[in-house]
Amino acid sequence: MSSFKQVAEDDAIFRADAAAASPPDAVAEEKALEALFKDESICEACETTLKARWQSVCLAKWSQWHASGNTPQELVIGKEVVRVVRTLDAPHLLATGIYERIAGGNTAACFGLATLITNMKIDDTA
Repeated sequence: MSSFKQVAEDDAIFRADAAAASPPDAVAEEKALEALFKDESICEACETTLKARWQSVCLAKWSQWHASGNTPQELVIGKEVVRVVRTLDAPHLLATGIYERIAGGNTAACFGLATLITNMKIDDTA
């Protein structure tokens, strides 16, 4: 088990790496989020992992944004992903990273997707 000191040191390294990284690309984040909901294997993995939360939160909100042809423009969705990540100080919630982790078999990242979607506010769907 790691000591608190080791965890703090690891966190400092992670934060330094995140600060040095390029700022998130809103268009890439929107495309990754769209890909998460279009990829059947990812949807199945998240449904299995999140159970009812997948339907009641993730799909419900995503469907609401896309109902009646009222799809927000990609930059709106992408900027909202970036806003959530910055507000929560949570670079692990970037849709691009979530997509990579789930596609790579880390289904625990579905919880990050649910957190991201829950905190996104587009129009009156918050």
